[in-house]
Amino acid sequence: MKMLKVSFLVMSILGLLIFTQNTATAEISLNFYIGGAFTGEEDADAKIDGFSIKGEIDYEDSITFGGRVAYWFESMPWLGLALDLSYFAPDLDERDVDGDLSVVPISLLVMFRGQLMKSSAFPNGQLHPYFGIGPGLFFSSIDIDIVDVDDFDVDFDDDSTDVGLDLRAGLAWFFNIEWDVFVEYRYTSVEPDFDEDYFGVEVEIEPELGTHHFLVGLSYHF
Repeated sequence: MKMLKVSFLVMSILGLLIFTQNTATAEISLNFYIGGAFTGEEDADAKIDGFSIKGEIDYEDSITFGGRVAYWFESMPWLGLALDLSYFAPDLDERDVDGDLSVVPISLLVMFRGQLMKSSAFPNGQLHPYFGIGPGLFFSSIDIDIVDVDDFDVDFDDDSTDVGLDLRAGLAWFFNIEWDVFVEYRYTSVEPDFDEDYFGVEVEIEPELGTHHFLVGLSYHF
């Protein structure tokens, strides 16, 4: 994935810059958020014993929530690193298919921010637009119960761990020197690989999960 390669390149370049700076002091923030996740209709590949079938799958809208810790560098206050953990469940929305799908991303992000509306009460700015990008490790789990197939139930159940892309942009407003509220748009993209073996026949499902998240949250800075 081209965007994923770009995010790894950005992380590598900024990592070299960061280690050349004096980072003895820093600002740390704890962020908690909740919102909606919208995957919509996406392409999916299915393979049955090597025979490939391509199609599209509809997904249900989901609640998404999570938290992150961000480390902002004193010598470069516009730059930071963040570790983010979240959850969403874009269950399958297909006729005659009961499918549960959950995703837990752990993302390492490079963060950029502006510091606007500076004053004596808010020397670092009261309004902070920000942007983040980076790779994520996505832990996905699927459980599909397909009923009434030749008078017996077929259950497809598997877990997958994959590298994906995490991209976000938001706006934080400080109501005092330590606390802010924020709104955020987030885009995640991952292609998990699920497979099961039925009496020697291998069944593999590779869905594309491009998901839009709309979030609100609260942050504490120290």
